[in-house]
Amino acid sequence: MIALAGQKLKTLSEHYQEAQPQILHLDLSGNFLKSGSELGLFPNLQTLIIDNNYFFNLNDFPVLPNLKTFSANKNNFNNLEIFIQECQKKFPNLIHLSLIKNPLCPMLAGEEGEYQRYRTEIIRNIKTLQNLDGVNVDPREANPNYFKKIYFQLSQSNKRQTKKAPLNIIKNIKNQEVKQQNKEVKEIDLQRTINYDIKINFFCYCEVFKFLIRNFYYSSKGSTNTYSILFTCESGYNKVDARTRK
Repeated sequence: MIALAGQKLKTLSEHYQEAQPQILHLDLSGNFLKSGSELGLFPNLQTLIIDNNYFFNLNDFPVLPNLKTFSANKNNFNNLEIFIQECQKKFPNLIHLSLIKNPLCPMLAGEEGEYQRYRTEIIRNIKTLQNLDGVNVDPREANPNYFKKIYFQLSQSNKRQTKKAPLNIIKNIKNQEVKQQNKEVKEIDLQRTINYDIKINFFCYCEVFKFLIRNFYYSSKGSTNTYSILFTCESGYNKVDARTRK
């Protein structure tokens, strides 16, 4: 690999004036090159990298029959139809092609449908390609209806998922309602248990207290104060009993 990347080259004559048939791989990325005419000095190239330059067409590029990899990212190629025609003539055995960040490539700038049409057009015409823009080529992509079938399958899958979604939502809502009802029932049972315990305890205290009061009443020969205490105790029990029944 001969690397002349980032040399600020405007022409290749600054480095080479004679043919270089021994050079098979050449990296010219990151320069100021606009013309491919001087690439005729490298007739046996298998790899050519011209990323980040100012090329806008392949008109003056030489025929490179052995070229397998052509990377031309971030240039000014703007006409897809002309580029394909020239590419077929100049690079008849091309396997890897990358045109990212060129005006003709909508990979990062256009809509998904535009990029798929771009891929279909290139793959349909450059039949030797195995990789385009870093993505392996599926021969079925040459069919313009290939992506439509994929879209149809995806849309049907999405419809099935959206039909299932409301059912799942309804199930979740019902489960939440059942949980809430169970919680309320448990709270009611707990409150009833507490009220019952209060009633039993108060009843026991009242019975003991009434027993003591009666004994005291008879021993004091039925005083009015003692009788009123007994009446108050019984009425208090009746009030508590009425509340705990609710």
